[in-house]
Amino acid sequence: MKKLVSVALLCFVAQSVVAQIQTLPLYTGTIPNSKPSSVQESSVTLPNGGVRISNVVQPTLTVFLPPATKPTAPLW
Repeated sequence: MKKLVSVALLCFVAQSVVAQIQTLPLYTGTIPNSKPSSVQESSVTLPNGGVRISNVVQPTLTVFLPPATKPTAPLW
């Protein structure tokens, strides 16, 4: 019984961690009114750990959701 509860708890925690970050494409297929180009996306890692991406070909939106156990708005 303890093993079953442990596995269920592990699955629940793993699912909540994975569900917090979602990457969504802004467009499916080709971008409206886009022109053909030979531009290639490039990324550079900065000394402070950040990443700079230039010549974006397929834009995305990354959503960082709070854990389900925390409120979604600050309490003052």
